[in-house]
Amino acid sequence: MNVHPAKREVRFSDERLVNAAVFEALREALREQQNSLGELRQAWTPPAQPDAPPELFEATRSPIYSYPARPAASNPPGSYPLSRPSAAPSPQPSQARLRAQIYQVHTKYLIAPIRSGLAIIDQHAAHERVLYERALRSFDQRTFTSQQLLFPLLLELTPEEDASFQEMKPDLDVLGFIIREFGPRAYSIEAVPAGLRRASEASMLREMITEYEEFRRTRLGPRESLAAGFACKAAIRTGDELTTEEITSLVDELFSTQQPGTCPHGRPTFIELKLSELDHRFGRIG
Repeated sequence: MNVHPAKREVRFSDERLVNAAVFEALREALREQQNSLGELRQAWTPPAQPDAPPELFEATRSPIYSYPARPAASNPPGSYPLSRPSAAPSPQPSQARLRAQIYQVHTKYLIAPIRSGLAIIDQHAAHERVLYERALRSFDQRTFTSQQLLFPLLLELTPEEDASFQEMKPDLDVLGFIIREFGPRAYSIEAVPAGLRRASEASMLREMITEYEEFRRTRLGPRESLAAGFACKAAIRTGDELTTEEITSLVDELFSTQQPGTCPHGRPTFIELKLSELDHRFGRIG
């Protein structure tokens, strides 16, 4: 029955029954998602590499971002010498077949066969999840590698942007950004995380500030907000063409994360298209 003068609230005669129905529907949906995640993890996750350094852009296999390791003596204080983990054992034949059949479609989605049908992966959302968790690990372990810019870039901010930037600054250093004051609300960008694809670092940082402010409004902590904004702006985008090795690396990395089902914004990183749905669409019966 309607119990609010502006018709904004209703009351159920049996609230416990409605609550139980919603609870059961959510539990069933989550159970199905966990089944899909379990199958995809089994097919794609490589053996654990506990000794691998948690670099922001360094994948456990063929990285999306590739750059040469520097000699240990040339690493500045606070950086982490890059080292490649030992080669993982070859996948089982069934896994190898799955890996050989993954495709990039419209430079936007990755399609992979699984036993129950198809997994369709959003390449940008997937890489966001990977970079988000790598950034959080970097905060915890204080490991980063910077790449010096040939020419420093000028970043000029509004008073509102500058207030957010001051909150972000200590953790931007941890991620590998080296930014120095250049004047009132003006900064010189001298280095960025190694392997960063974006050409316009100043624009990227301004976009990261906007993302940071939006995530802070959702009550995420400062570091989580910065990691989410960084992942969004540093991730591969629609239109980025990937090699077979990069595709395999990205999917491996996604299903090695703690929460592979969504990006930091809450969008799904993949959907599952079941064989039964395909059969139904093609009019197959039995």
